[in-house]
Amino acid sequence: MTRFFIFLCAIGIITSSLSASGTERLDTAFSHAKKGLQYGLSNLKEKRSKDEYKLIEQDKLLAEVKISKEIGGVKIESKGFFEGEEVTVVTYRSYESLVSDGYIDKNSDLLK
Repeated sequence: MTRFFIFLCAIGIITSSLSASGTERLDTAFSHAKKGLQYGLSNLKEKRSKDEYKLIEQDKLLAEVKISKEIGGVKIESKGFFEGEEVTVVTYRSYESLVSDGYIDKNSDLLK
């Protein structure tokens, strides 16, 4: 009976440590996706309707960023990666909100 209890405790400890590390990997992938969103917002191009970027640090892919112009705004999709985990974050921003937040100038060609 004591061996069975010790076995169950060992399984519980291993399972909880694995789930905690999995959550940490997802959190790190999510933070990489957020970095991709920030990069995309700060690198809006006026002349292109679509852009794609890859954020690489120390030979590791952190995020893939896709920017596309939509009617009335911009769509930014960022995929963050970390140790086999992948998190995708998509945001739609109107041109007015981009102007009010200072990402583009009110006389920008994006508004035309």
